[in-house]
Amino acid sequence: MNAFSSTKTPLWFWFIGVLALVWNLAGLLAFGFHLMMTPEMLAQLPPEHARLYTEAPEWLDVAFGIAVVGGFLASVMLLLRNIFAVMLFSLSLLGVLAQNSYSFFMSNTFDVLGPNAMIMPAVVVLLAAGLLVYSIAMKNQGWLR
Repeated sequence: MNAFSSTKTPLWFWFIGVLALVWNLAGLLAFGFHLMMTPEMLAQLPPEHARLYTEAPEWLDVAFGIAVVGGFLASVMLLLRNIFAVMLFSLSLLGVLAQNSYSFFMSNTFDVLGPNAMIMPAVVVLLAAGLLVYSIAMKNQGWLR
């Protein structure tokens, strides 16, 4: 018998699950704000910042949506101790990687925003990968069913 096999779920499992849920809820809110960007709001940005929004391909919004909706649903499934958390965290990570591949390799995002703008995308990639690894570990230990 290992530490994960007892019938009582440890507090740390719930703590990580709630943190994942809050993190992904923040992502959903950011996605919502991104989708609600109006021409008036864009006009208030410096022109080069506004171009980052207007010149971005439509698939980028799809990738962003997959990343955040997948991550949010995965977090809910994790808290429900449902095995679908693994698949949804995988899908979320794919969305995160697609979204960030544009910023890192296909646009001038960091020329416009500066090198410090790389920090948050890097954190997002690391957390998405970490949550996938965590969900796989919980599945392998029998915590997700």
